[in-house]
Amino acid sequence: MTNPANWADELRSGPPVLITGAAGFIGFFLAERLLQAGVTVVGMDNLNSYYDPELKKARLDILRQAEGFTFIEADLTDADALSAIFADHKAPSCREPRGASRGPLFHRQSCGICSVQSNRVFERA
Repeated sequence: MTNPANWADELRSGPPVLITGAAGFIGFFLAERLLQAGVTVVGMDNLNSYYDPELKKARLDILRQAEGFTFIEADLTDADALSAIFADHKAPSCREPRGASRGPLFHRQSCGICSVQSNRVFERA
């Protein structure tokens, strides 16, 4: 996206945007904003208990009311789940908010796992 003023137009005309952690604080608000702009969103979350899962479910209930939203309960480290998401939804635009900080080591491990799994998904395609 070269011109920030046109980000919504560019995303609306492309494939769905995959947001991991869609039930979390940052993921929820990102998904909500994209949906308001008419962008198709595939939300992914493992609904872990890092903080209140009921709050996460309440956020998903809000997102599910929007046209263009699909939710998949899956873990980011599950290569088969990622493969299915990319195959079923053609979602190469991946947005990964990392709001729940569990420390730099966890963040690096998660990003590393995501990169390795994503590379495996792309290799299979």
